[in-house]
Amino acid sequence: MSFFRALTASLLLSWLLTAALAAQRPLPETVYDSVNQRSIFVFSDQLHSGLNDNEARFAATHYVGCQKMPRADIDRIRQFNENNLHLHYKLAITVDSIANYGMILNGNWFSENHSPSSNWGQVREHPDWFLTHSGDKWTVHGGRRIVMDISNEGFREWWVNSCIDEMTANGCDGVFADTYTVAAIFGRTDNPLLSDPIDWTVSDWIPLLNEYGQYVYTRLDSAGFYFFPNIDNLQTSWANSAGTHYSKGDYIHAAMMESWGNWSSSGDATTGLTKAVELQKKGVFIHGEGYFGGSHDMNPGLTLAQKRMWLAGTYL
Repeated sequence: MSFFRALTASLLLSWLLTAALAAQRPLPETVYDSVNQRSIFVFSDQLHSGLNDNEARFAATHYVGCQKMPRADIDRIRQFNENNLHLHYKLAITVDSIANYGMILNGNWFSENHSPSSNWGQVREHPDWFLTHSGDKWTVHGGRRIVMDISNEGFREWWVNSCIDEMTANGCDGVFADTYTVAAIFGRTDNPLLSDPIDWTVSDWIPLLNEYGQYVYTRLDSAGFYFFPNIDNLQTSWANSAGTHYSKGDYIHAAMMESWGNWSSSGDATTGLTKAVELQKKGVFIHGEGYFGGSHDMNPGLTLAQKRMWLAGTYL
C-alpha cells in the first residue's frame, strides 16, 4: 500500500506498555488508564498542510500522533501537546522511481524524485545497491518500486543515515517503514526467486531480511528513534513459520498491521489476532489499520455497521 494517496484516515492504535526507550517522545503508556478509562488510542495518517490553530488544537487533544506532516504543522500541533508523536514515512526495502513521487525532506514536501537530492537520485549513484536477477535486471515491484539489495552494507548505512537526517529535520520520533515484509513483495515483483516456489525466499531472503531488521533497529534505537514497520496482517503462515523477525516481535519497537480485520478466513483471523497478542506481550506496540470502501475495502460482504462492530470487537 502507498501512503502517498491523498487520503486522510483516522487510524486506531492498540498500545501495550513497553520498556523505556531513548526516543524523543515516549509512546503512550497503555496499561489500562483507569482515570481516562481507555487503552485504545487514535492515530491519524497525514492531515492537510497549513493547519489553523483550532485544527491543530483538535489534533493535539484527540490524536496521540500522526505521520508525514511538514515541520511547520507538527510544530503547531505541539504548541498544544508537546508529546504528540510524529512518524516519518520511508520505503523500507524499495525505492520509488517515478518522477513525481513525494516525501518530506528538510521539513517540507518534496516531489522532484529525479533530483539528485531525492532518495531515488541518491541510490541511482550506486548500481551495486540494487537487487538484480537474470543477469543485471533490477527487481521491480509494482512497475515502479525498485527492490534494493538489503545485504549491501553501503545501502544499509545510507538507509539509516538518510532516515535519521530526514527525521531530525522534521521533528519525528520514529519511522513508519513501508513495503517491508515477505507478503509485501512475494509474488509481486519480476524476480522469479521471489515467487513460487517459496524455497529461495525461505532459505535466503528471510534470513537477509532478519539481519537487515536487526541492523536498522539497533541503529535507530541507539539514535533515539523508533523502528515502526508495516508488517501486514500476519496471515501468511509460512512466512511466520519461517521465522521472520517481525512475526516474533524481534527488532521492532512498534508495528502497523495493515488490512487489520480483513483476514481472508476465520482461520487467518485467528492466526493474525493470536500473533498480535503475542507481539503485544513482548512489548511491541500494535497499530491496527482497517479500511472502508475502495480497493482495500474490508470484508465487502458485510454492511458498514457490521464492519464497524467487527473492528471494535477485534480492537477490544
